[in-house]
Amino acid sequence: MAKWFLKTGSLLILVGALFMGVKRMRWPGRLPGDINWKIGSSRMVVPLGTAALLGLVLTLYLNLTGRRS
Repeated sequence: MAKWFLKTGSLLILVGALFMGVKRMRWPGRLPGDINWKIGSSRMVVPLGTAALLGLVLTLYLNLTGRRS
């Protein structure tokens, strides 16, 4: 149970730091693979590249901290 709390806490810290860093950076929504539409004064962003990068980072994190049988 303690290992689960440590892993969950470190994941929350990582996600929180990521969100804090995203506010300062301009790359989310502008990576290759992200789709941007601007029609009039409206803007729609489909962040496929950003989602793929985030999925890769989370997969690596979970595989490195996962259970070892």
